[in-house]
Amino acid sequence: MVPVRGSALRNRPSCVTMIVGMAPQAPAPIDDVLPAWAQAVPAASEPPRAKGASKGGRRQWLLGRGGVLLAAMLAVVAGCASMQPEAGAPIADVGVIAGKWAGTMTPGDLPFYLTINPGGTLTAAWGSNMAWGTVTTRGGKASFEMQPGLYEGSIRLFEDGGTRRLVLNDLWASFNARVVPE
Repeated sequence: MVPVRGSALRNRPSCVTMIVGMAPQAPAPIDDVLPAWAQAVPAASEPPRAKGASKGGRRQWLLGRGGVLLAAMLAVVAGCASMQPEAGAPIADVGVIAGKWAGTMTPGDLPFYLTINPGGTLTAAWGSNMAWGTVTTRGGKASFEMQPGLYEGSIRLFEDGGTRRLVLNDLWASFNARVVPE
């Protein structure tokens, strides 16, 4: 296995971790009855209540603290759903994306130049860096590997009204490039 450079993956929040971490904090009343551990012990002199009747504090708890936690959980779930990447057009073989491409990469907003050959080899240049490697396709998806240094990740093709664009996302989060045909 290749070591992870920097702390890029270590600092990336996990939606599942956030949701699972929040779940125990929001016990949900069912039929206006809190879980046993959240219920107060009634005083001996207090008469039994009819089903649906509520002591003021319980209903306020549901609308107050529980409602806020529920809203926070929904916001996290909605935020995680919006993190799904765009799919892009299928890439059947390397020939579909072969050619000379130019654009920018981040971090640094540097000019990025990419040449993909029909045989699956590539060269890339940005700033004072130059790398070479391979492009492979499988199941309609393309991936790249470049060296020196370890660069590997996905290539997605977008076609918007006759305009083609490639997006390269490095697996180790060292760069992201967006290019169009030269």
